[in-house]
Amino acid sequence: MRKAWSVTAFRPKATAAKTSKGSFDMTDRAASAEFLTAFATGWPEREPHLMVLSLTTQKGVQDFALTREQALLVAKTIKRTAAQLAPPPAAGPNPGARRA
Repeated sequence: MRKAWSVTAFRPKATAAKTSKGSFDMTDRAASAEFLTAFATGWPEREPHLMVLSLTTQKGVQDFALTREQALLVAKTIKRTAAQLAPPPAAGPNPGARRA
C-alpha cells in the first residue's frame, strides 16, 4: 500500500540565510552536511503533479515536494555538479561505513 502524502506536510523550512534577491546564500549554513544513506522518489496519489523526494541520513528522513520543473532542474544541477567532482581519495573517510 502506498503512503498517501499531503502537500501541507512539505512546507519548506529555511536553514540558510536569505539574500536580498530572495534566494538562499549557501555559504551561511546553519548545520554541516550529513552523508546521504538512502533516497527514494514517488508521488502522492491525490496529487500526481508533485514528486516527493525522500532523503535519509543518520539523523532521519526528510521529505521534499517538488514540481515537475523543480525536479528536472534539481536533476540537471546534480548531474552537472557530479561531473565536476574530484575523484575520491585513495584512503580516507568512507561515507557508507558505520562508526563504532
